[in-house]
Amino acid sequence: MRGEDSEESRVSQASAFTPAQRMIARRLAEGQSLKQIAIGLRRHRRTVGDHVQDLKRRTGSRTLPELVFRLATGRVGTARVGALVCEFARRHRLTAMQATTIGLLVRGNTIRGIARHLGRSRSSAKTQLDTARHKAGAASCLELASAIASSNGSAG
Repeated sequence: MRGEDSEESRVSQASAFTPAQRMIARRLAEGQSLKQIAIGLRRHRRTVGDHVQDLKRRTGSRTLPELVFRLATGRVGTARVGALVCEFARRHRLTAMQATTIGLLVRGNTIRGIARHLGRSRSSAKTQLDTARHKAGAASCLELASAIASSNGSAG
């Protein structure tokens, strides 16, 4: 498993991002989709996707929601992620299963990985995630990751 020190140093390398990557990272942290970013920056979606892949590689993120969460918080320590998710779940009255699901999501797990971890079907894991998104008023997993980071980051 990856250590907290290496994760934090990866995210702190944001100053090494190119100007285009910084613009994309800022919009990702706000919860914008790749399509919205491409339209807003007047870039091809594949170009934005290439920058996102490089951002994921540089930060050590495995999935897009994990990248969004890391960029939005700037903190990635395991204990801190758990605290942010717990507080978010309490505020939005999520069940324990929904809180666990979103916690796994922002830690870089795919739906398949979440289902495997929970011992449930992918359909069940997706339903838990969709219900959590609905309760939080997030239209996508990216918005959910951004909302977890921003609402709790400012409250702490």
